[in-house]
This record gives sequence, C-alpha cells and structure tokens, in this order.
Amino acid sequence: MNKILILSPNAEKTVNDVIFNLKNESKEFLRLIKFDSNELEDLAIHDNMLWNRKGNVKLKIGNFINDDLLQNYLSIELEVLCDNPIRNLEQNKHLGNYFLQSPNKLFHLVDAQKAGLAIPATITTSSKAELNLFISKHKNIITKSLKDSFTGTYDSVYYYNHTEKISQKHVDGLEDFFFPSLFQEELEKAFELRIIFVNQELWTMAIFSQNDEKTSVDMRNYNYEKPNRRTPYISPKSVRENVLKFIEISGLNIGAIDMVVTKDKKHIFLECNPNGQINMVSECCNYPIEKYIANFSTTP
Repeated sequence: MNKILILSPNAEKTVNDVIFNLKNESKEFLRLIKFDSNELEDLAIHDNMLWNRKGNVKLKIGNFINDDLLQNYLSIELEVLCDNPIRNLEQNKHLGNYFLQSPNKLFHLVDAQKAGLAIPATITTSSKAELNLFISKHKNIITKSLKDSFTGTYDSVYYYNHTEKISQKHVDGLEDFFFPSLFQEELEKAFELRIIFVNQELWTMAIFSQNDEKTSVDMRNYNYEKPNRRTPYISPKSVRENVLKFIEISGLNIGAIDMVVTKDKKHIFLECNPNGQINMVSECCNYPIEKYIANFSTTP
C-alpha cells in the first residue's frame, strides 16, 4: 500500500490522534484538506487507502460566470467530477464512507429493526391530530431533528439543536398542520451507551446521564462543572451480534451508535453518526481506538 489518504478538516482531534500513532510507526500518509480534482484523480489511480473523516470535496468554479442557471449547472458538473475519484478509492480497502457520511435517522432506524435491534416508538408527522393520538398511546414524548444536528449563529447567538421533551402545552399551541417533524416515545433510561465501531470491532461506553437533570433528556447538554460518570461497558452477546448486523446492513465501516439501556434492562437503538465523536470514548475508557485505526489503515 503506497499511502494513507486522510480526507478531513484541519481541526479534527481524532485525526490528529491517529496521525500521532502513524508518525510513531513511521507510516506514510497524506492529509487532504485543500486540493484540486486532478490531484485527487491521480491519487486514486495508485494503491492508496482512503480514510474519510468529515471530508467534503468542493471545487469552486470562480467568479467569471454571472448567469445563475449556468453557475448551478457547472457546480453540479464539478460535484460529479469530484465524486468519481472518491468512488474509485472506495472500491479498495477504505475507512469511512464518503457517500453515507451524512446520517439519516429514518434510514438507520429501519436498518436497526432489520438487524434485530429494538427502537423507540417513532412517528414522523405534520398533523396535530396524529400527534395527539401518538401522545395518547405513549404519554411522554420527545422530538429531534430528522437528519443530523444543526448549528448556526443568529443575532450573535450560537444555536445547536438538541433532543427536547414535548409537553401537551407545546402541542396545543401548534397549528392543525405544521412542518413535518420526528417524534418518539421518551424512554425510561437507566443509562446511555456510546458504541464506537471500526470495521467489525466495537468499543462501548456507558454514560450515566440520568443522574443529572441537565443531561437526562440529551447528554449533549454537558454539565462541565459536574460531568456525567462514564465507564467501559460490555454489551450482552445478543445485542453485540445485532449491532454487527446493523453495521453490515447500513454499509458503514466506522461510526458511533447511541443506545439506551432502560430501567427494565432493554437495549434500545437511538441513532448512528458515521462521524460521531471517537476520542470522548477512547479517552474516558482508555480504549486504543486511534491506534487501532492507524494499524488498520496500514495493514494490507
């Protein structure tokens, strides 16, 4: 294998930690942050391994085109041009899935069920009447984004969407029809799980988010003054086998799975992020995940 190609933004801690291991082993790598299509096409010809970690290949066509319609057409042409060498690289051994890296929660919920994993009662609706019927069955519910997390700044305030509880007061204030949204039953958590997978290897961390009101609905509402307790966790064999089936069905070979262990000891799949945080698990649980990625990347 000639070289490890790392497609990643500059400020990405997991990649930095893997590169540290690669340097220790004197392994040859190339981190691709800014490049042109010809360079990528040339790299795809050789026996290089691609590791995609939040990579985004976008080439600009410049300011010499003033027509919006033509600008849009040429942008699409460039996108196809950029996708081709990525696809060629992914025909060989690779890590990360460029064309699957933007998670769709609905896709993953279906894949999890096919794999034998339990999921929360779920509904996507724009109907107030349908939502009220769902609440009558499940009492306590939450809502979350359909796709990935959203961040943005408005009036100098930084916003980040989290999982939120929905009260009857919220529902009563809705119009009869509203923007299509995802709702789920609220689970009675004992604790949460974050499972990192690389190929068929799993590393699992338990997060005791229920012990803190601030993090009980969404552990990403971090309490920096009193962080959640986090420990290594060994999943039951049946859960582990079904997680491996999910990985196969989803087509992913690296990512982070979020699950809940309920008070009655059921393991419930929530979602999967192909670019989920790895270092939070490796550092808290002393798992050698970054070293494993470095070794995986350099093994023919």
